[in-house]
Amino acid sequence: MKRKVAYILGCYNKFNDIETAQNSVAVLKTANLEVSVFDLGCCGMPFIGIGNLESARRNAASVSKKLEELIGRGNDVVLSCPSCGTMIKLEYPRIFKQLENQEFQTQIYNLGEYLKKIYETGEWTAKFSEFNINAGYQISCHLKAQKIGTPFVDLFKRIPGLKLKGVFDKCCGMAGTMGYKKEKYHLSEMVGGPLIEEIKRSSLNLILSDCASCQSKINHELGVKTVHPISILRRALRAVN
Repeated sequence: MKRKVAYILGCYNKFNDIETAQNSVAVLKTANLEVSVFDLGCCGMPFIGIGNLESARRNAASVSKKLEELIGRGNDVVLSCPSCGTMIKLEYPRIFKQLENQEFQTQIYNLGEYLKKIYETGEWTAKFSEFNINAGYQISCHLKAQKIGTPFVDLFKRIPGLKLKGVFDKCCGMAGTMGYKKEKYHLSEMVGGPLIEEIKRSSLNLILSDCASCQSKINHELGVKTVHPISILRRALRAVN
């Protein structure tokens, strides 16, 4: 019996980066999963960033109800956006008393976390051909908050020829929507400065990051191509299909 997976489309992917969603679904389907895509509406994280807790609470209630229904129908829930993941897995129970049932929490996964899990259990028998590329990987704050390690880094070790020349764990300074604000730009620059300097010294021209805000900041500051790691994983898989 196939695992059922509900891939949750985040706002950033929907409006700015549909390619990451397409790559995510394509890779999940190579694992012989029954994959469906759901747009549940905004998770509410942007409202937290501006202190609008009532709007965040309404969104949390709406999204939680839909997630409970999906999990109740036997779906594993998978998110490629670490900000949405942090909001749903950590802030919903802590702030809004939503999705407190541990049974629900164990069925909600970060994309890399889920792919690593089914790879290690043998449910995903992916084969990667040689893929010669040098890249760096930036661990976003919202990924670190989930305490799941760096699953994409672990998966990349399976790809012959792919060399991660640096794993960077400093904050980019965007802090969700803060770095987009004119009055907060200088503060964002100060916070993200150490990461930007570290990447600059690495001389890498490709950086991988799960977080869209981090991708935007690194690309803006350095002009370095910065993409979600699922794009590289899909290309490595394509090489053998």
